[in-house]
Amino acid sequence: VSLKTQVVKLILLGETEAGKTSLRVTIILGKPHTEEEANRTIGVDITTYIDEAHGIEYNIYDFGGHEVYHYTHRFFLTHLGLYLLCVDLPAYRSEHFQERVGKWVTSISSHVTKPALIVVGTKSDEGDVTEKIALLEKDIKSAETAVRQALEEEISRCQETLNNRVQGLQMEDDHFVGLSREEVLDKKTSLQKLLDGRLEDLVDVHIVPVSSKRNEGIDVLRSKMAEIVLRRISVSGGSREVPQSWSDLCKRIKQETSKPCLSVEVCKQSGAAVGMGTADVMNALDYFNVSGEIVFYRRIQGMEDKVFQHPTTIMRLFKLFFRHDMAQHLQTLDGLMDEDRQQFLEGGVVTDKFVEAVLPEEAEAFKLLLPLMKHFGLCFNSRVTMMANVARRGLQAFAPHWPKVPKEGTREIKLIMKSLDVNNRHPVGLGESLACRITQMSEEGRRLVRRDAIINRVDNIDIMYRRVYDDNGKQEQGETTSNNTVDEIRLRTEIPEAWRGMKKLVKEIEPCLEEYRARLTEDRVVVVGDRKVESIPLEALHKHTAEDLDKMFRGEWT
Repeated sequence: VSLKTQVVKLILLGETEAGKTSLRVTIILGKPHTEEEANRTIGVDITTYIDEAHGIEYNIYDFGGHEVYHYTHRFFLTHLGLYLLCVDLPAYRSEHFQERVGKWVTSISSHVTKPALIVVGTKSDEGDVTEKIALLEKDIKSAETAVRQALEEEISRCQETLNNRVQGLQMEDDHFVGLSREEVLDKKTSLQKLLDGRLEDLVDVHIVPVSSKRNEGIDVLRSKMAEIVLRRISVSGGSREVPQSWSDLCKRIKQETSKPCLSVEVCKQSGAAVGMGTADVMNALDYFNVSGEIVFYRRIQGMEDKVFQHPTTIMRLFKLFFRHDMAQHLQTLDGLMDEDRQQFLEGGVVTDKFVEAVLPEEAEAFKLLLPLMKHFGLCFNSRVTMMANVARRGLQAFAPHWPKVPKEGTREIKLIMKSLDVNNRHPVGLGESLACRITQMSEEGRRLVRRDAIINRVDNIDIMYRRVYDDNGKQEQGETTSNNTVDEIRLRTEIPEAWRGMKKLVKEIEPCLEEYRARLTEDRVVVVGDRKVESIPLEALHKHTAEDLDKMFRGEWT
């Protein structure tokens, strides 16, 4: 790492065949390039490019666009990254907005506050794309305006409640029942932070059209990238210079190639050898993580002491497990038994023999990464099961396992998570993370395990997770065409245990929710059955006793 060069993590996102890889190669080579369809990106590819004109080194993460790869993308989203969202201009239609633009903006913005994003219109050489650029800009502006309006409405509702509380007015339908004035104020502040953290450029977005085939628009894109990087340095008051000791540390840990990862202690020893203290080493490791030099998840249980000095270690593993052509790929592997192949393809089960055949050189890395994969909801069980390979539920999946009416003497409570984002969609991976977390609560009590639906029994508590589609959503053969979805978790148990069980359940899923710190959602708790109050905010759950929570739903809380 040169003292004169700013290192930046550059992340290319977009649907499959959006031209991401062609763009990456064209940027690096400085000449026309069109990637063959047969060379479609598997998982994530990493390359380095130095923009000598602007003094910026880019660690380029080229994300495969096929759905099976989406679950791994969030491993690599960082707040200092620069994001290029690639959209195929000739193929764009407004009805494609959610798949080609919306879900990517949601995924980025749910993890990163005020992300640095450029929308790149690819394949601009294929006819006159002027109208397509105007249409795409209009759709992005419209969607972002809708998100901002939803946030502003929630902020206004907070302010209205605060005004009524100050005046001592009793509201018949208090949306924030169970929260004190200070807690409502805190909620308003957090919503304002989410609004302030939105990317301002989306309201007045300007697409950067490029043609990799003709090497057109690439210089404009390079300049735009550099402008954003340098502006961010200026605004933050930081320096583009990396301390020499940090550079020396990075070189030292990258020289170690005999192990897939290093311990933090080994990194501290390497830092001490170049005059660094413990705090300085930890700061350097955090910086190298967000700049794409290494992978370090110090805040995830089971990963605190693991520094992956070469991100390609994780990439190679993901390339072996997450492929759009997995069925065909497994047919080419010698030593893989039909039984193990079918267990993986039909149920996501990873047997020891499967690991031996598919990961002959990555078995150690696989074991090291299991805590990380379980945290992100990619797998569950002591006998590893990959959630991305588990089937979605059928239309009648619940009937045998979850009666419509709870047993006498039991209570049903549900948590509803409704997104405020574009088309009411949650960020990619949230549902699978929730499903994994609830599945792992008990192996013996599982009755239904699907990618979008779980029924499990933990002690004497029945728990159900499902993704609910709106009335217009059609589910056929496990797939959904709905734009509007709600994640819902239900609990059934004996009445005296219900509220305690719900509090415990929410604590279990908190790591899933914390991963998406900037997600736009309204989380509400509902008691199923007769009640005067429709729902209460999730924040009120842990602040009150079971008796007080019952009073709220009876309309007796003051």
